[in-house]
Amino acid sequence: CAYNVINSNNFDSGWGIWNDGGSDCSRPNTSYANSGTRCIRLRDNTSSSVATTDNLSLSNADELTVDFSYICVSMDNSNEDFWLQVSTNGGSSYATVEEWNRGDEFVNNVREDGTAVIPGPFTNNTRLRFRCDASGNSDWVYIDDVVISACQNASLPEEIELEETAPESESIYVQSIDAVSSLKLYPVPARDQLQVQFENQTGSNGELYIYDMYGQLHKRQDLKGTKGKNALQLDINNLNDGVYFVMIVQDGKKFTKRFVVSQ
Repeated sequence: CAYNVINSNNFDSGWGIWNDGGSDCSRPNTSYANSGTRCIRLRDNTSSSVATTDNLSLSNADELTVDFSYICVSMDNSNEDFWLQVSTNGGSSYATVEEWNRGDEFVNNVREDGTAVIPGPFTNNTRLRFRCDASGNSDWVYIDDVVISACQNASLPEEIELEETAPESESIYVQSIDAVSSLKLYPVPARDQLQVQFENQTGSNGELYIYDMYGQLHKRQDLKGTKGKNALQLDINNLNDGVYFVMIVQDGKKFTKRFVVSQ
């Protein structure tokens, strides 16, 4: 299958395919937005502590990935968290596919990037929703820059000419696409510029590669051996909309993370 972006929203222009769940859900003008000035805010733990998509026609999708930016505020109780849920029957019932917990996936007032990979099968009445599981109206999670990608049953091109294969002829697909603590990419989605942050534990040199879903190399850059935290700004305005991978090769180890381009 081939990954395609099916929806991207930073909520500045409206809800888009997402729907206001009620009194415990809003789209405020706030400094907690990641890009622009608006985002989704969820609070408390009630039937209205949700933001839900319209029905999505996903019967030909094998897998979904949801990427987003979030920051939690005043989620001080140890059992406070928020969830991503999926329904394949138009919202009659939901199953939790991922949860983000205080002290594990987040600490208060620190922005994080979230990713959830959801296996199929899906239907043409599939819905996604974020749900807050907090203690009261003063416990908030702000969600922004939500990108939904689908790995669909589309035929791949019969012949693809690769400019260069992955280092040591090793496929990038054996690498985990989950974020590692030493590699962070933003914004979500990326436009024109991609910010890359990683930790260099040894001070040794390395290489950075950007590949698409077909394994084609789009960028290679040498990394100088600067020990500690490193930050790069990469020009990606030549990349078409879609899903890509950043791979950093350092000290014989590979760190891979997926990102989405939406120009």
